[in-house]
Amino acid sequence: MTVRRVWNDFRPAIEEWAVKFGVPVELIIATICTETRGDPEAVREEPGFVSDEHTPNKVSPGLMQTLISTARDVLGDDSIDRQWLLVPQNSIRAGTALMARQWKATHLDPPKVACAYNAGGIYYNGSRENRWRMRQYPINSSDHADRFVKWFNECFVMFEKDGTTAAPSFFTLLNERTGRSSGAKESGAG
Repeated sequence: MTVRRVWNDFRPAIEEWAVKFGVPVELIIATICTETRGDPEAVREEPGFVSDEHTPNKVSPGLMQTLISTARDVLGDDSIDRQWLLVPQNSIRAGTALMARQWKATHLDPPKVACAYNAGGIYYNGSRENRWRMRQYPINSSDHADRFVKWFNECFVMFEKDGTTAAPSFFTLLNERTGRSSGAKESGAG
């Protein structure tokens, strides 16, 4: 299961940056799964890419596929480069910082987080093939947010099965609000 592998492989960094930026771990895990399926060496070059130096806004290296220019902006560090983002800890830091920055637009609503992360913000897209009505790539589709929501939901299955999770976490928050401890079954439930 991709979600479990990502959680097992990158849990310390996911938890560290989730806490520091106040972003639930499920959003980080779902982004990693959607963007690279957990491949820390993935690199995506956009049309118009010339070089990292000349077009840092056209290349997304690393686990979370954050553009070099975006990572520099959200972390306030112009020295960030491809090699830096290929380090999983750094990629998770940059991607989580971006989600935290987009909070005012997304309020950490999972489909909004997926679309804002993918399209650089929340923009209307009225295509009938796009159930979410938010711009995402490929354009006029719901493919990106659909994949993200699938991975997001699988986090709940994994945390329920394991009986553990970390904070901040939607799973933990929901279980606290319903009076259930993490992973505990209701009396009489299967």
